Amino acid sequence: MASGSRAEARECLPDRGGRACRRLLPQQPNAPQGRARRPGACGRAVDDRRAKAPPPRPPEAGRRRLPSGVSVRAADPGGGRRGTTTVRGRAERSVFADEARIRAIRHRGEHFSVDGPLNIHRPPQGRPVLVQAGRSEEGRDFAATYADVVFAAADNVSSAQAFYADMKDRARRKGRDPETLKILLGTHVVLGATEAEALALEREWVDGIDIGKAIAYLQTVVSPHLRLAELPLDEPIPVTLLEEAEALREEQYQRGAGWLRTHHGQTVRQLVIKHRQNSLHLGFTGTPEKVAAELAELFQERAADGFVLSHSHLPEGLELLTQGVAQALRRAGLFRHDYDGPTLKHHLGIM
Repeated sequence: MASGSRAEARECLPDRGGRACRRLLPQQPNAPQGRARRPGACGRAVDDRRAKAPPPRPPEAGRRRLPSGVSVRAADPGGGRRGTTTVRGRAERSVFADEARIRAIRHRGEHFSVDGPLNIHRPPQGRPVLVQAGRSEEGRDFAATYADVVFAAADNVSSAQAFYADMKDRARRKGRDPETLKILLGTHVVLGATEAEALALEREWVDGIDIGKAIAYLQTVVSPHLRLAELPLDEPIPVTLLEEAEALREEQYQRGAGWLRTHHGQTVRQLVIKHRQNSLHLGFTGTPEKVAAELAELFQERAADGFVLSHSHLPEGLELLTQGVAQALRRAGLFRHDYDGPTLKHHLGIM
């Protein structure tokens, strides 16, 4: 998904303000010939050359995401111009653009302002693909309005299907064709040439987990009220403690709380190992043919339009993934044999 260089808002130098972003962001797709995307889960102003406020704190960061999405669409060359404005072949006469086809953006908002448009060529795909990874109500609405891709996470099929259906419905209610919003589900796979080999690799990986670090990792997604490091490793989390944490209604930990509730009854040790393996994502272990069949079922059951795959063993697993899983999906008619066009939007089917 990602291109070689990432010109994101949060990588801009403070002394250059937003001007560097305003130019780098639209130019980014030109370097990799249109195979670029921009994450939409960032709360900072993207192309603001006048913003002087410090980076926002949640939930204000989410409120700033909306005008940011508006301005990215408008400030990108495809949004601030009516079609192609560059006049090719007239450089000798010092004519580079048709002014009649340029319109100003003049966005004035609570958090930032931008005039635009930019004096650069239109990128091959119009603007970078916008990717959103938030699961909050605000994040979902933002994605349904502006995003091209949503990164989804679920550790069971029903949750994945519910999120998928919700996002497609939101897109429809926003007046969009739901098929222009692609849901990519995060998954973790352990592949082996045989089932026994895959299970052995999984055991080897689990045996190498540092429990202390795994506890700290899980603690980042659950309420600090739980204090996992102080709980007995080989006992379940007490129900009363879970209820106390849930009663706090800490939005940033809701998903972690739901995950703990789903897996209640397992010991702290089992929970931290499970989380370290899959990070609240679906996990698959087996041969390429078995994993391909499981991914195909998720697609056919409308739990995802595609997948973000991670593997515990590299580079060995990568070959099994590309030569095994991908080939099995091709044989099933669920994976392309070649690209449909030169840009990421073509690859996603949203051009």
